[in-house]
Amino acid sequence: MTTVHDSDAFVRFAKVHLPTNAERAIYPVLAGAPDRDWTAGEVAAAAKVSHHEADQALRRFASAGIVDHTHARGHGHYYRWHPDMGYLREGADDGAAIDPVCGMPVPPGTPHTAREGDTEIRFCSLPCLVRWTSSQRRRPSASR
Repeated sequence: MTTVHDSDAFVRFAKVHLPTNAERAIYPVLAGAPDRDWTAGEVAAAAKVSHHEADQALRRFASAGIVDHTHARGHGHYYRWHPDMGYLREGADDGAAIDPVCGMPVPPGTPHTAREGDTEIRFCSLPCLVRWTSSQRRRPSASR
């Protein structure tokens, strides 16, 4: 397993988006082996957390787009670091846009974008895009 680069973006992402100790323990395990498929039990052992904590964190990571999730019939669930999150490992945040929700750097080419008029807004992760979209729907219409 490779050592994860302690880039500013990597550390800040963990502080901003990972509220539990288990999530912060699991995050570098997955990022440190981005091409490996993990079971929840393997992640739990590597991160030194309970199987339950690993399972909960991995489900949250999958719904947030931090990991890819597959199910192999008869073999269980597998998780793999999502390639779109690679910028966190490399620390490539030079010249990046800033996410309007959390203040994280957003790399060029992010798949997490929205439009506001003619402006493209870029986000560091799917949770920030969802939070922004949700807040836009709740905002009073300018035509009222």
